[in-house]
Amino acid sequence: MIRWGWTSGGGHMLVLRGYNTSGNLINYVNPLESTYQVKSIASLQSGSNYTWTHSRTGIHG
Repeated sequence: MIRWGWTSGGGHMLVLRGYNTSGNLINYVNPLESTYQVKSIASLQSGSNYTWTHSRTGIHG
């Protein structure tokens, strides 16, 4: 999981599904939209209204 911090405050978690190292692409799920999406690593790191603030790993249920 990664967290996007909104520039206006607050944040949002995304679930990572996989990656393509040759294209620097990451597959992820956006729970707000319930959709699978693909973005470049650079696009996931920051955009016009968000920044990748941290990651969560090793979550067990």
